[in-house]
Amino acid sequence: MPDNGPADLSGAHPTTERLSAQYTREVEQSTQRVATWIKGGKMSSSFGNLAGNQNLLYDFFTRGKAMHAPKVLELGAKRSLASRSTIHKHWFPNAAVFHGSDIEPGEDVDVIADVHNLSNIVGPESYDIIISCSTFEHFKYPHLASTEIMKSLKISGVIFVQTHQTYHIHSYPSDYFRYTREGLSALFPKTMGFEVISTCYNFPAEIHSDRVPWQAANNAFLNVCLFGEKLDKTPAVFVPDVNTAGQ
Repeated sequence: MPDNGPADLSGAHPTTERLSAQYTREVEQSTQRVATWIKGGKMSSSFGNLAGNQNLLYDFFTRGKAMHAPKVLELGAKRSLASRSTIHKHWFPNAAVFHGSDIEPGEDVDVIADVHNLSNIVGPESYDIIISCSTFEHFKYPHLASTEIMKSLKISGVIFVQTHQTYHIHSYPSDYFRYTREGLSALFPKTMGFEVISTCYNFPAEIHSDRVPWQAANNAFLNVCLFGEKLDKTPAVFVPDVNTAGQ
């Protein structure tokens, strides 16, 4: 189940248009805040390159909405708040099938599956689109999770992942990881027959600590996102891209 925190993009909205409008406002507010921080010397002027493709979610929408009757799977669909659905069926009204998945039964859950064994539950190459919002920080073995997600995706299918770069500790039921853009991309390498189309950070944040007060002047973000496409059959086990520069 997702954490439903303030940085989560999983809020329920009746239409993609409303979601896009809200997301635009949030990104604009973040951009204005960053401009103020840069002017005040609180953030590097290189923020634009650091933050990545701020149109990533729109690009993902465009790709998915162009598909004919896609099959969609969303991970972490169980409601952590009974009154608030976090599943994104409104993102793709063109979907022929839209399944919500989680590790336990509950409202909005159609498929009960541990992501570390996903393809054995849903079948290999079963979905055109897979969505993962605020879940990767809760996966104990992320390389295994990403492998299973790619196995479950059809060739030419696409993935959207949103997780956290900087965020408070929250257990649903456990909290394991935080990611940079590079770290998240490393889970979906070309050696797995996958192409990362773009990544980005959203929602600048500040880290405050009495031990290292200067950390507040450094770059941090609540969210990190990835959009990518499966180009070829997924290997049986994870194949690291050990030749990538910058290890």
